[in-house]
Amino acid sequence: DADSALGLIREFEGETATVIIKHTNPCGGAIGKTLMESYEKAFQSDPGSAFGSVIAFSKPVDLETAKAIGSRFVDVILAPGYDDDALLILKQKTNRRILDITHLLAMSAPKFVSRHVWGGILYQEYDGIIYDEKRLKCVTKRKPSAYELSALRFAVKFVKHTKSNALVFSTDKQVVGVGAGQMSRIDSCRIGMQKAKMDGFDLSKSVMASDAFIPFPDVIEEIAKEKVKAVLQPGGSLNDNDVISACDKHGIAMLFSGIRHFRH
Repeated sequence: DADSALGLIREFEGETATVIIKHTNPCGGAIGKTLMESYEKAFQSDPGSAFGSVIAFSKPVDLETAKAIGSRFVDVILAPGYDDDALLILKQKTNRRILDITHLLAMSAPKFVSRHVWGGILYQEYDGIIYDEKRLKCVTKRKPSAYELSALRFAVKFVKHTKSNALVFSTDKQVVGVGAGQMSRIDSCRIGMQKAKMDGFDLSKSVMASDAFIPFPDVIEEIAKEKVKAVLQPGGSLNDNDVISACDKHGIAMLFSGIRHFRH
């Protein structure tokens, strides 16, 4: 979980961000003007799932943020440093691991990663890209607004680090729903939307990022019910034209990135 949190928070270099991880999947995340603001928004992404979580910060933890965490059940905290008074508060909770990741944030991402499998080791390229802006292609009649583009870039950072099949709903500054690890993409879609509505979010102000291609128009028909504004996905399905037509029917903007994340 801590390694997953580290990988995700590295996506927010230069920003004031908080990410919350549970069982290696993001369950919350936000950026803000202050660390405290980003933490509170990240926590509100899914307060129930944040119980017993791992939290990573992109900036040193200050007193205000430490007080907000308080006695909440957080297993591990990662940050590039801690103010002395903040550390005193965080240490009051027993069995809480507090890690300084300053040196890890400064490291370059690996070119390759390995994974043990039966009978050998799988050696593969590290997924080190969100998307290539030169390859982004708007495939719908309506183009995304500047706000929607910003929100899609935010959402895809999270969907990249979510177990497939993965869909993430977000604004430009806050995750509002995550559908992770389902065997069908429509189920991930419904779960992400259900989580968002349970926590009081208005999906009509959100966008959606998909970690791999959307195989059928059913996902688009589902998100259209809540007036989700825009979609980013790799493209590449045999049914791309049907999915595009569904977006056009509902006035949803959609971008193809050509980049599949598909985390396992």
